[in-house]
Amino acid sequence: MASYLITGTSQGLGLALTTKLLSLPASQVSHIFALTRSAPSPDLQKLLDAHSDRSTSVIASVTDGPAVAAAVKQVSSALGDKGLDVLINNAGAADANPGGMRSVKAEQMKELFELDVVGVQTVTAAFLPLLEKGMEKKIVNISTSLASISLAAHTHFAPTYAYKVSKAAVNMLTVQYSLDLKDQGFTVFALTPGWLKTKLGGVDYAHLTVEQGAGEVVRIVREATPEKNGKLLNIKVPGYKFGEIEAYDGGEIPW
Repeated sequence: MASYLITGTSQGLGLALTTKLLSLPASQVSHIFALTRSAPSPDLQKLLDAHSDRSTSVIASVTDGPAVAAAVKQVSSALGDKGLDVLINNAGAADANPGGMRSVKAEQMKELFELDVVGVQTVTAAFLPLLEKGMEKKIVNISTSLASISLAAHTHFAPTYAYKVSKAAVNMLTVQYSLDLKDQGFTVFALTPGWLKTKLGGVDYAHLTVEQGAGEVVRIVREATPEKNGKLLNIKVPGYKFGEIEAYDGGEIPW
């Protein structure tokens, strides 16, 4: 039985992850802490109400240190003498700048870094004491193949320049934690959910449904062992390409 805390759960991938995990039996998933910036969306609240015996709403902006600290106390109280098993840092945002890198405004870059990078650091550092008490000791940072420097020429078509840069920073943050925590039995890795038909990914032209992405993310998270520590992992959904390369080959994405 594993407990999970997921950020950014009111919509999109976060909501789909919460839905998928709560569909699993309590013998596999004991409790979900669904963190949102403000009050849960109607869809999330309905889901939490249907599983009130093993789900909890946690309200805190990932960029608000005091709010995150209060969230740690709430989760700790709910867990009692147990630790938190899995943290999924999912909250994030993207940009759209068809004018190229030069069109990215400095303020926009700062805002994305604050949410996509500083938010991950704030939540991870705050919940680390609870994760150290957990049985599975997994930290999963949702990233993207668009952040791969090696694949940049293949994914340059996507005009989400500030997003690519911020997620590249998340990848390095992931590696730093993986090195810090490897001797404590942690498995810390980044993971792409694929190009999903969400508000962030684009409903009309993205590759995969949010359910497809969430299903693969849950599978990989549950199967992950310390051998995956410090890696950027890909989902496995054949039939899609970025240029000449397979988009979702189920392997490791190069930095």
